[in-house]
This record gives sequence, structure tokens and C-alpha cells, in this order.
Amino acid sequence: MIAFLGSLTFMLVLGVVAIISMIVALEKEKEGWATFILSVALGIVLWQNWFTIVDYVTYNLTQTILFSVAYIVVGIVWSFIKWNERVKAVFRKFKFIKDKFVKDNVAITENNFRDFVHKLEYNFKDSDGTRTAFGSTKTMEDISKKITPVGLEYKSLIISWISYWPLSVIGTLLNNPFRRLFEWIYDSLSGFYDNIANRHKNEAFKGM
Repeated sequence: MIAFLGSLTFMLVLGVVAIISMIVALEKEKEGWATFILSVALGIVLWQNWFTIVDYVTYNLTQTILFSVAYIVVGIVWSFIKWNERVKAVFRKFKFIKDKFVKDNVAITENNFRDFVHKLEYNFKDSDGTRTAFGSTKTMEDISKKITPVGLEYKSLIISWISYWPLSVIGTLLNNPFRRLFEWIYDSLSGFYDNIANRHKNEAFKGM
């Protein structure tokens, strides 16, 4: 049993299982589980290969430091990309709900503002499915403050993006890649579509 735990086959199986489990945990924003899985896997690897790892780091100290710095820098860049994606998704959802409400009710007024808030309460949910509580929200400014993500409140999630960025990148690409591709294409081209609509609108209402 001990011999198997130290074998290359076991290490490969352990690595694959740990990587897949961490990718799933990160995509579901269960960063605590990802850290737990990494800790267990890393503990086993260190237990079996401690002296080999120490020797490698000792004789390749400069490369190890440069790799560590580069890893952190790329992780920080990736965290900004993921944060931008998350924030954009929040406001895209808000705009969709607002536009649909305006379409059904002509405008958001003092008389139907509470109805609009109830719509938001029903549709805005956290990653675990918990609905956002808007409480005694009275103005659009209150709603803006309520839905705007604050980095401090997502500290562990952001740190996980930096720490595990290779796995986060893989998970992001594997999690419905076609939808993400077409959303990116749409976001990149939406301004052109609006310009076409505005040009025809200006021609139709010219001189009026």
C-alpha cells in the first residue's frame, strides 16, 4: 500500500482527480473546497517527495522566484478579467429586468417603483441561489448601491482566482464555451448595431 502511494501512477491519478475537483469547485465558487482539495493533494505530494522538491528549489532558486512572480502577476490579471465578467453580468441582468419592466409599464414611476423592486428581489440571486434582499429601497441610487459588487465582500473568491488561475481559466473555457464566445462577440459588436439603428432613426425623424 505504501509503495503504491509513492508510485507515479498514484501521483498521476491523484493529480487528475484533484485538478478536476478543483475546477468544478472554482466554477461553482466554492473556493473553500478548492483550497481543501489542494491542501490534501499537496500534503500527500510533499509527504512522498519532500526532499526532491527541496533539492530542486535549492538548485533552481532564481527560476523558482521568477516563476512565482510571473504566476502571481498572471493571476492578478486573470482576477481583473473574472471580476469584470462578474460585474458586467450583474448590470446586464439589471438592465434586462429594467428594460422588460419599462416595456410592460411604459416607465418606472413613484407609483410602480415598489413593483420594480419586487421584480429585482425575485430575479437577483447569489451564486448559491439566495435572493438579494432590497429591504426598504426607495431610489435608483439605493438599488445601484445594493447591486454593485464590492471587492472586499468577495475577498476569498478573488484570491482563489489569483491563486488557482490556471484551473480557473480551464473551468471558464469549459463552462459553456460557445455561450461565452457569442456573448463576447455580441458585447464587442453591440455598439455597431446601435449606431445603425440610430442612423436610421435620425433619417426618419430628420426635420421634425
